[in-house]
Amino acid sequence: MTIDPKDLAFLLSHFEPPAVPRRISTFESQDRQYPAYTIKYMMDEFQRASELDCKVNAYKYLGEKYSASSTGGGNGNGNGYHKNQSHDSSSSNNNNNNPYSYEYNEQLTHNDVAYQIQQKAQAEAAPTFLNLDIDRKDFSSDRTHQNAVKRTINRIHELFLIPKDKSPATVLWTGGGNQILIPLEVDPARYPAANRLTTNQTIPGRDIRYANLFTGGHDYRFNTTKLPANLFLRFAEEYITQGKYDSGHVPSVRSVMVRVPGSYNSKYISTDSDYTKAEVKLEQRWDGVTKPHILFLLGAFYRELGDSYKKQAKKQVKARRVRFKAMVAQKALDRTLHKMPVAGHIAVQAFGEGAYGQYAHAKYWYIDKLLQTPLEDYRKRSIDLLLVPFLITVKGMPDVIAERILMDWLLRCDALRPLDFDAAERIQSRIVDMRLALQTSQTGFLPIGEDKFKAEHSDWFDRVTGKKQPMMTGGRGGN
Repeated sequence: MTIDPKDLAFLLSHFEPPAVPRRISTFESQDRQYPAYTIKYMMDEFQRASELDCKVNAYKYLGEKYSASSTGGGNGNGNGYHKNQSHDSSSSNNNNNNPYSYEYNEQLTHNDVAYQIQQKAQAEAAPTFLNLDIDRKDFSSDRTHQNAVKRTINRIHELFLIPKDKSPATVLWTGGGNQILIPLEVDPARYPAANRLTTNQTIPGRDIRYANLFTGGHDYRFNTTKLPANLFLRFAEEYITQGKYDSGHVPSVRSVMVRVPGSYNSKYISTDSDYTKAEVKLEQRWDGVTKPHILFLLGAFYRELGDSYKKQAKKQVKARRVRFKAMVAQKALDRTLHKMPVAGHIAVQAFGEGAYGQYAHAKYWYIDKLLQTPLEDYRKRSIDLLLVPFLITVKGMPDVIAERILMDWLLRCDALRPLDFDAAERIQSRIVDMRLALQTSQTGFLPIGEDKFKAEHSDWFDRVTGKKQPMMTGGRGGN
């Protein structure tokens, strides 16, 4: 057995106590998380899984009442609210008290939104742990990859004013790259300069004054990706690594799974000789004392948040201009049959019934192929960048029909490899995003075009079109 109990104890020391109970997952559980109440039980489970894909949740287990078993199935991690997947979107549109209803959101005031954000922030765990994922695949060589890791370590020392003789982070080799583990301090009393802040003020969103910063354009729709603590974790990863992180890594305070030193990453094992490279190794150890303080990041985080809302406002102005141009284009299409088909009633007027449907299926043939092909990987990206834009923007389907098609596809994907996200929540969230995009633009958000799909996502494209066989079951993929 290569997992040393001392290394496991060292890993657990990075997280907020107590060490147990805590969620774990292994190759045997197919990445499904389940609680471990003792360290011995963890070790036994890791050994039972032949030390493949052994992971520990960095955030505390809150109990079975929060898990999937109490909400009708799914992959709930027991670390936060798990929405009931039996939600009926067709009836929600008639419920004025339902947060997924457009009418409900239109009635919210700025203060209402800020209060909701504050309540959600107080119910979630504090962002006390950062996991920076720097994948080898994103770099041209081993040297450039290692340089990015070294620059990130140096930047941690610079940003948090930590002397070079201190070690504020642990660096893991995970088989396909490095993870940098940083225990984060949120207690204002431990900040090196005197201050009168409270813990609620140092944790994003918990103080009502700071919760106001997250309201944006009154568009807070109970999406966990918009929780203040989650936004902070994602900002911190990009900011500290200077954009060199794995873009497919989306941490949250409900679940950050960390591989256990001495275990093996099954994604990189095809023969016995691969075990050496696939072993998770400690390349640098945290000194057990030095914790970077969250206050060194909050100023930059809030500035970035404000800038992002300004960018959104500019995009809305641009979208109105695009909409005006689309209206002009509609009049032109009414006078000619020599233009390329476009969606909706314009195409019907210009080309007759069914012409646009034939054009759409010819243009996005690979999406038709995707709907017939369940995947064990790239499921989130397929929903976000291909399927939802195609069904809502291009096909113009009603929400309830699109949801059924998407859920059916995800269930077939789940049979190949269990999903690691809430399917119903992600589908509903992305459909709402598409509807909002269509409100501000005639064309809305379109799927990735074939040329860009091939050029920028060749591995994913080959999986969809059947040119490449899937990875071995149980490997850790890119969504």
